[in-house]
Amino acid sequence: MAQKAEPISLGSPRFTTVALPGIEITDVWFPPNSLIPHHIHARPVFAVALGGAIDSRIVGRRLECERDSVWTEPAGEGHENRVGPDGARIMVVLPDQSADPQARSCGPLLDEVHQFKHGGVRDLAERMAIELREPDDAGQLALHGLALEGLALGLRTAPIGGRLEGVTPWLRTARDLINDRFRERMSIHDIAETVGVDASTLARSFRTHFGVPLGTYQRSLRLQWVARQLVETDIDLSKVALRAGFYDQAHMTRHFRRRWGLPPGAYRKAHKVQ
Repeated sequence: MAQKAEPISLGSPRFTTVALPGIEITDVWFPPNSLIPHHIHARPVFAVALGGAIDSRIVGRRLECERDSVWTEPAGEGHENRVGPDGARIMVVLPDQSADPQARSCGPLLDEVHQFKHGGVRDLAERMAIELREPDDAGQLALHGLALEGLALGLRTAPIGGRLEGVTPWLRTARDLINDRFRERMSIHDIAETVGVDASTLARSFRTHFGVPLGTYQRSLRLQWVARQLVETDIDLSKVALRAGFYDQAHMTRHFRRRWGLPPGAYRKAHKVQ
């Protein structure tokens, strides 16, 4: 008997969904220790764990997904999920590959089961959660852009075919080091020494394979982290700047305005979680 393709809420008591052209985005919470029985999705799933933990049993694998985990479930693959003792809050992106050429280009990511951790993708998912509370046209446009950015980062990061295509182990180690320690003040020479190459080779290879300079990649992660602190905490801006790894508040403000279009104080006022 054919299995039924289930909506992403799957009986969850708390979820928010926005359907956009070619993509659907859902912020969903599952209660502690709940079991989501065997089911399929009509679209591929690109999921990010924002809190708690959940595992997915799919194609003979068990994916143990806690905060910062990113994983994919191909369309039509039967699977079940078990939620951890603290519940699980998941941001789910459902691309429509039949309608969206950008989603089709993510086939190597979405057509296989993948799991990895990525603080940058997690921070993009946190931004999606904020925009889901703003149902106007601008919020929907922002949501779409953030989702596509997350898919692009996933495509660059996931071990396609069991490895990062064309990326040497030391370069992958360098990227993982930045993902894990992006708020620390590491020089390119420090990172290069850690992975055993010279700084010029690291800089050239990183830009070639990941599409941005190493410093720009690190700064983007910092700015996404700052945005989350502004809406979730009342920490003084100067302290946020220092904890994010910027030299001072003015340094943070300059780059934040370029990235988000508002200075940090105005951004906090506009998006602060009540």
